[in-house]
Amino acid sequence: MSALPAKMIERLTKVAEVVADEKKNLHFFGLVHRTNAMHDRWDLLVSSDKLTAWSHEALKYIVEKLKKVGKLPADDMVRIARIVALPPNNKVIDLIEDERVPPGKLSVLHHADRFDQALVIWPKSASHVAARH
Repeated sequence: MSALPAKMIERLTKVAEVVADEKKNLHFFGLVHRTNAMHDRWDLLVSSDKLTAWSHEALKYIVEKLKKVGKLPADDMVRIARIVALPPNNKVIDLIEDERVPPGKLSVLHHADRFDQALVIWPKSASHVAARH
């Protein structure tokens, strides 16, 4: 399983907290590893009622937060292959919730054909994830 540096997770958590504060109703902030991706390349997925899904504006907002709030170094930025703003009911978020990926723990997705690992950063607790079902 690909390991993510603890400092990177800490920085992304800080970014998620700021996004949750600025863009109320942050539903999801996390990383997924695509099955066909290089071992250290991850997609950052974000879902909020206040971010337009699939938009360039949402992408610019998240990149700005990664740089200014998270202060992610170049190595960590390179690990993020894609940043995608998703609607709250997107299949990928549902997949992660269905797999019951515990927040803060790097998990293997057992029934995933597109993604083999996930790390949920937000919501911060499993009770928030369970409350959506």
